[in-house]
Amino acid sequence: QNLKIKEYFYGTPGKLDLSPFSTTIRFEDLNVWKVGQGGTGGLAPSSALPLGAQRTVDETQLFPISNADILLHSLLSVLDGSDKTDDLGLQETRGFVYLHEHRES
Repeated sequence: QNLKIKEYFYGTPGKLDLSPFSTTIRFEDLNVWKVGQGGTGGLAPSSALPLGAQRTVDETQLFPISNADILLHSLLSVLDGSDKTDDLGLQETRGFVYLHEHRES
């Protein structure tokens, strides 16, 4: 398992050498969105809803994140710098970021 994780982040030995690095970015300069679940811990299964009730929150709905503390130790997907929020879910992933520390500025 450790070998697979290392291959994922660093590439396959002898074929592709990737070099992860650290950098500092102000959270205020980012737009961070979460897919589904809003600010709640999770969605109950549809079978747990009352008979005839419809879910009011789409499982793929995007919610803006304004608090970096809840993202600590999260793996984030990096998308193009588009300001269009209606097509975020359709954009290709350009890379990944692991948030390991958050400091107040």
